Amino acid sequence: MNKLLKLLVALIAASGITFADTQLTDSISVGGFVDMSYTDADNANESTSGIDQVEFDFSFDNGGKATAQVDIEYENGAGGVNVEEAYVNYALSENSYITIGRFETLLLQDGSEPTDLYQFSNAYDFFGVNANALLHDLGDQGIKYTNGGLAISVVDNGDDKISDGNTIALDEFGTPIGVTNSGDYSIEVAYTQALSDTITAFIGARMFENDLPGANLDGDIINFHVTYEEGPWVIGGEIVVADEQALNVLIADLAAQGTNADADLFQIFANYSYNENNSVTFRYSEAELDSNIAGVQSRDFDKFTIAHNSALSHDLGLVIEYSMEEDSANNGALDRDVFAVELLYAF
Repeated sequence: MNKLLKLLVALIAASGITFADTQLTDSISVGGFVDMSYTDADNANESTSGIDQVEFDFSFDNGGKATAQVDIEYENGAGGVNVEEAYVNYALSENSYITIGRFETLLLQDGSEPTDLYQFSNAYDFFGVNANALLHDLGDQGIKYTNGGLAISVVDNGDDKISDGNTIALDEFGTPIGVTNSGDYSIEVAYTQALSDTITAFIGARMFENDLPGANLDGDIINFHVTYEEGPWVIGGEIVVADEQALNVLIADLAAQGTNADADLFQIFANYSYNENNSVTFRYSEAELDSNIAGVQSRDFDKFTIAHNSALSHDLGLVIEYSMEEDSANNGALDRDVFAVELLYAF
């Protein structure tokens, strides 16, 4: 299915249009996208523009029980070209299979790609720190069992995502002293269920271990979200609860100081398609960060977003977004407005 369809699913669903990746051979197909944007924000030194991400997704299917996927991406500021995913699926039955290799988590309502969003920014992207990216691991390497809506995975922690237990180490004063790469393993359990023809619910959890000597950086993340789709409407809500060990990196970045904290993340959104080629999205999201270190204040972040999606053609999308971000600290001195324009070409 064409990646642009995922981004614009709400506004073109009524048309019944479907697209397919380009078939290179009888067994190999390729899809992907080019994502470009311009952003301008208050309390920022300058506006930014350029190519954010380029991705090629290769699918391999010889008609047997085994299929494979390799996704290669270039992401601006992320170290150039990377292998985002590379895995083999082996079918055990019609509804169950084993996945082995490098794959992403199932947690979070926001997708990991711009083609999976109804707007430009992530729900938990506050003041230039994208908590979605910190929590949404694309570097799991291990094995996953899927049966219908149930998925269970055990992965080796090979990168420095906080959901792997790889975190910024803190001294006795709560000050970051460096990134640890000593994560041991993570276990994730996720379940998706269609409650009716219009309502789909998801619940998932990730438990991770970190074997850094002398430190207790184990933790867990719990995620629940629900989506309602009816006619031109797509409405959704989400709750994310993460313990203090899971949020070392997040708190250190968002609060601009190294501190342990518990975090509650929340979003609610509504997308309305007013014709086959255009839709508008309204979203409210927040993060409540509760510090447990004496003398370090807790902080709350709030964000209201309105975004307009336009399908300029079957493979080109335009997103215009305005967000208001609020920070409970400093008497609102850091509050800002953010304007963004995104051009997304999918193939």
